[in-house]
Amino acid sequence: MIINYYLKNYKFLVIYFLFFFIPKIKLGNDIYIWPFEPFMILFILYFLFIGGEIVLDKVLLYPIIFFVYLLILSFFHISLQNYSFSLGEFLRNIKMLLYFVFQLFMFSYLFKKYRDRNIIFDILKLYVFFASLIMVVMLAQIFYFFIKNGIPSPLEIIWNVNSNYKPYLYQGRYITNEGLKDIEKGNLNSTGILSVLVFFISGYLLKKNHSKFFFISKIISLVTLLLSFSRSSFVVFILMLFFYIFTLDKTINKLKSLLYIILVVSTLLLFFQDILNYTIFSKIQLTIESSQNNDLEVSSATRVGMWEYFFSGKPNYFNLLLGNGFGSSGVLYFTNNRYSQLESLFLNNLVWAGVISFLFLYYYYIIIKRAKYLKLYNTDLFKIFFFFFIFYLLPNTFTGGDFLIDSSLHYLFPIIFIIFYNYKWIKNENFVINC
Repeated sequence: MIINYYLKNYKFLVIYFLFFFIPKIKLGNDIYIWPFEPFMILFILYFLFIGGEIVLDKVLLYPIIFFVYLLILSFFHISLQNYSFSLGEFLRNIKMLLYFVFQLFMFSYLFKKYRDRNIIFDILKLYVFFASLIMVVMLAQIFYFFIKNGIPSPLEIIWNVNSNYKPYLYQGRYITNEGLKDIEKGNLNSTGILSVLVFFISGYLLKKNHSKFFFISKIISLVTLLLSFSRSSFVVFILMLFFYIFTLDKTINKLKSLLYIILVVSTLLLFFQDILNYTIFSKIQLTIESSQNNDLEVSSATRVGMWEYFFSGKPNYFNLLLGNGFGSSGVLYFTNNRYSQLESLFLNNLVWAGVISFLFLYYYYIIIKRAKYLKLYNTDLFKIFFFFFIFYLLPNTFTGGDFLIDSSLHYLFPIIFIIFYNYKWIKNENFVINC
C-alpha cells in the first residue's frame, strides 16, 4: 500500500508535516511556543548525540552567523543602555536561530539518508497531501462558522481578530489552561504563501500523474488563497500565473492554460459569489478606495509612512553600519520610538544588523540561484520555484517580512531542502535526469 511505502521510507518527514496541525502554546506576555520548536531542539540533540556528519554547505551557515551576530549586538546595545533587555525579543531571536540550525542539521541528515535516491517527486507528493489536508481543516472551520453565525461584513471579517473566520489554525491560535484562544495578531501571509505553492506544485504533479487528487488540491489551494486576505500572496500568485503561462513552449498550451484559468475563476464567482465578497478582493478594493480618497487604510498607511520616515533624514543613518540589534527594540531605537517594526524584510534586516544583513540577503539570493539547477530535473518545477522565490522577494522587500515568520519557515523548508538537495546531488554526480 502507498501508506506503508511512505511510512517505511519517509517516516521522519511524515512526522515533520504532522506539526502543521498543532496550535501554539502561550507561555507569557506575547511569548508563544509552537510544539514544533521543542521537536527541533530534540532533533538537534539527537543529531549531535549520534555524531551526525554535517554536510558542509557554507551557504546554510550564513543565516546562523547573521542571528548569532544579532544576539551579540543586542546585548552590546543593552550594556550601553540604549534599550532594556526584553525576554520576548531574546526568545524570538533564539527561535529564529533555532530554525536555521535545525535547517542545517536536518538537511545534513536527509541528504546523507537519501543521497543515492531520486526523492524530489515523493517529497512533493507528501508536501501537497499534508498541506491540502491542513487547508481543508482551515476551510471547514471557516465554513462551519459562516453557516452557524452568518457571514460578517467585509470590514469585520478583514480586521476582526477572531481566527474562526480566517484560515489561521495554529498561526492565529494558542492553547492555555483555559482552552483554545485567538492570538491578537495572527499571520495570514504564511497561509497565502502555502496555498500559492500548493496550487502550482499540484499542477506540476497533475502533469506527472493524472490523479484527481492533485486537481482537487489546486481548487482547495485557490479558495484558501482567496480567503487568506493576503495581498502579498495574491500578488505573487498573479505574477507566477502569467509568467508561467507565457513561458510555455507552445501557443496552444498558453491558450489552454488561459481557458482553464478563466473556467476556474468563473466557476468560483458563479457558485461562491457571496463568499468571495469577503475574500482578498474585499481587502484590495478597500485599499484602492481608501487611496482614491487620500485616506489610506491602516496597514497601507503604516507602510507608506514607514518608507517616508526612513528617507526623511531624521534617523541616525550611521547606526545602519553595524546595526541596532534584533526585533522591536532595535527598530524603536533606530526610529526614536516611532516604529516598533518596519514592514519590509530588507529594511528590518538592515536596521537590525547593518552591513552583516547582506549575509542573510546573499543566502536568499543563493536559494534563487540554485533553483535554476532544477531545470535539469524538470522545466516546470524549475519555473515554479525559481519564479516563486523571485516574486516572493518583492513584497518581502517593500511591504512585509513574511520570510522570517515561524510558520513560513516551516512551510518553506521542504522546498528549500529540495533546491539544495538537487544542487548537491548534481555536484556529487549522482543526478539522473528524469523528466
